[in-house]
Amino acid sequence: MVDNTEEEKKVTKAQKLEASIALAPPVNDEVTYSNALFVQCFFPVNKPKSDSWVVKHGKVGVSVDAGRGIDLERLQVPYGSYARLALAHIHNQIVRAGSIETACQVDLGESMRGFFRDNGIDYGGKQGTSLKDQLMNISRARITFSLFRKDQKRIVDIPTIATEINFWLEQDENQKLIWQPEMLVNREYAKLVRNKAVPLDLRARLGLMKESPRGAARAMDVYDWLTYRLPNVRDRAGVFVPFEGTNGLHRIFGLEIKASKKFKQQFIESLKLAMKYYSDAHVSLEAKGLRLFCSPPAVPYGSSKPIYLPKK
Repeated sequence: MVDNTEEEKKVTKAQKLEASIALAPPVNDEVTYSNALFVQCFFPVNKPKSDSWVVKHGKVGVSVDAGRGIDLERLQVPYGSYARLALAHIHNQIVRAGSIETACQVDLGESMRGFFRDNGIDYGGKQGTSLKDQLMNISRARITFSLFRKDQKRIVDIPTIATEINFWLEQDENQKLIWQPEMLVNREYAKLVRNKAVPLDLRARLGLMKESPRGAARAMDVYDWLTYRLPNVRDRAGVFVPFEGTNGLHRIFGLEIKASKKFKQQFIESLKLAMKYYSDAHVSLEAKGLRLFCSPPAVPYGSSKPIYLPKK
């Protein structure tokens, strides 16, 4: 009898996560968090050709500029699936912290290694290098958020997500020397994340990563966007979002793809992947776009951990 291939093993793990989502809502550590802005405006899927990235969606916009690293070298705009996993880990610690002071102290060492180890994601080799690179890209990135209203426009400028990053050497249980990094998050950024936190099912993000490592980033974005938009749809006829146009799907999910036909194909593939982990999502794929209908939240109300939010 022939043993399963590594690819088949990955699919099996993804199928188990998919099944667990269908059977029960997430609990405790199965809930992670994002921010209302980052479930509408996303980092690049692939390595960007420029050191700046601007995306607008409806009444919000995000501009990201690459920062400089330890040796003052020019870094990159955060991109890809590892940037999304890293940001989820950072946001999770920020949101779950008991105070704004502790929210600004994000451990990137053992807690993150444990997170990846416990969920069967390789933390070493090429994958580990990719993750560390994206952590540095995120920590040093400069971000500007724009929020538009009928009678108000608000701009929040974050010089860098992290005000400081510390690295020190420690020995692990096998007496190996390893770097233990800690990120001191910009206080304004931490407040913004905590005040507009969006709970997400961590199992979905992990399942997408295991099932389709190369296609996970865009599928994660589609999943996050659907979990944010669908429970808020009020029109019984649904809300139609076209593929093209100022607020079209192409501008939200495929800025780096020039050809409309190619984007549509890739978006539909990502949508199918995302829907496997949000089975209650009610959408209709039409010739010129996607129609959204009110759907139960992916994370039922009350499933996420209560959060202490200070007034200041």
